[in-house]
Amino acid sequence: MSSSQSAVSTNVSESDLLEKIRLAEVESSARLQEAKKEAERIIAKARTKANSVVQQSEEDARKEREKTIAIGNETIQAELQKVKAHADQQVDALKSTAGSPPNLKELVLSILKV
Repeated sequence: MSSSQSAVSTNVSESDLLEKIRLAEVESSARLQEAKKEAERIIAKARTKANSVVQQSEEDARKEREKTIAIGNETIQAELQKVKAHADQQVDALKSTAGSPPNLKELVLSILKV
């Protein structure tokens, strides 16, 4: 092989090598871009899922709070009814033991006769 053939062969080899490097860079860049897009899709999906979980948790907490308040209100109402019933019984007992109030006229006459 002559030196000119060797130089052409080296240039071709270098050209091929540079072309392969350039193609590899383009391919790597394309893969990187695709990986970035996939990462963005994954992050967006995760954010959507997290938002959904937060909303569901808030809704569950609201329902639980309303349930607790309703149970508390029912308990208070039941206790109030018991207290009212007891008070009514006490009032009725006092009324029955006190008898009817004396007639004012009779009271005055009884005092004057004494």
